[in-house]
Amino acid sequence: MHTDHPLLTPSLLQRLQAVTTHYWTHHGHHQPGPRRHTSPSISWCGFYLIDLGETTMTLVCREPKPACSPITLQGMCGRGWREQKTFIVPDVKVLGENYIACDPRDISELVLPIYDLESPTPTKCIGVFDVDSYDRNAFTQQDAIDAMTLLREHHLLTNASITIIT
Repeated sequence: MHTDHPLLTPSLLQRLQAVTTHYWTHHGHHQPGPRRHTSPSISWCGFYLIDLGETTMTLVCREPKPACSPITLQGMCGRGWREQKTFIVPDVKVLGENYIACDPRDISELVLPIYDLESPTPTKCIGVFDVDSYDRNAFTQQDAIDAMTLLREHHLLTNASITIIT
């Protein structure tokens, strides 16, 4: 994780960590198989912020394990940032080369754009909240709405549309 990212203020880092901890605590599951929580059961969650050159994203906060960083904008995180939309990917295999696999066991993905609503430029998308699952079809539209609500509560999101990749 990189806590020296130029967009990362102490307030922003605190809010990102609070969301990550909350989401992992309520939905985290370390291995494929039976769940300890109801849907969604996630294998990883974290925040990527866009780098100043806007060609890569850097991981700044995550649970529970390390992940790829920096990443290019070819994957769903890059697309979520570029299009400023929330994406549900039921099966990452459909993405082909446009999927960045940090853990080959991950099958589903949820990506949400984020904004620092406490910054001088609150309408500029600064990155994404990325959530992975070992389960196919792990995320529903309601899961996306719930995650969006959590981001709004932490001043990280205004309005965003939801797109399901099939």
